[in-house]
Amino acid sequence: MSPFKALYLACANILMLAILNLPIGYYNFLRIIIIIETIMVFINEFKNQINAWLILFAFTRILFNPILPLLFHEKVFGYPL
Repeated sequence: MSPFKALYLACANILMLAILNLPIGYYNFLRIIIIIETIMVFINEFKNQINAWLILFAFTRILFNPILPLLFHEKVFGYPL
């Protein structure tokens, strides 16, 4: 198994744990781990070429940014479409 594949699986597992009701410290830890992982994948994919994965991980980096987090409140999702 390649190191990147193991990293993908580890990040997928910690993201699955995020659906549980855990303390806020876990979610802060999660943001830091995911931002590090997305930077590593971004650099690896950028060496190959620009593709859909590169754009997806750039968006993920913005979404999980620990320095300037995007905060979603219930009212954002509470309005009917």
